[in-house]
Amino acid sequence: MPGTFWSAPVPALNNNSLVISPATGALTDISPAQVIANPPQFNVGTRVRLVAHGSYIATTAASSITLGFYMTSAAQATTANPLVASSAVLGVGPSLAVGAVTAEWIMQYWGLITKISSPVIASANATIVGRGVLLWQTAVGGAFSVNPIPQTVAAATVVQTGTTAFGMVTNIAQLVSIGATVAVNTGLTSITCDELTCELLG
Repeated sequence: MPGTFWSAPVPALNNNSLVISPATGALTDISPAQVIANPPQFNVGTRVRLVAHGSYIATTAASSITLGFYMTSAAQATTANPLVASSAVLGVGPSLAVGAVTAEWIMQYWGLITKISSPVIASANATIVGRGVLLWQTAVGGAFSVNPIPQTVAAATVVQTGTTAFGMVTNIAQLVSIGATVAVNTGLTSITCDELTCELLG
């Protein structure tokens, strides 16, 4: 019997940008909306498409930023700290130096769910294989550098981080986020994320 195939973005869909001034060394959620994928939406063969874009403002070129996509159990995420130790790291780019400008960035990720979580308690087996790119600008109107996400072939395969309420467990609600880590905040005024979209296909 043929399956039902569909493609749709996962709510909530943001209509406002998020502007933050991140602290040095802290992984900070910069998602402009809480995007939550629910268990019926995950199946073996489901395609996961993530898109985020925004900008930053820096007055010197001394700061560096690392951006990445994460998946966290909605039960573990809080308003104060959406990204926790049990979050699954879908893909993280390299630490990139800023320019002393207002510049832009674009990040995309293409993932394929190859296994879903077993209904048996304490079975850690959900898996996604995915890769992406981070486009980064350091000059106004300048060319984008193209940076791979993740940084190694091995890191492209991500397994759920534990059992029950952990990241990438496909039989509980999952919060999809974009996170930023600032290695050194020297003259980095702000980071803006204008869009985060999670689209599931199949």
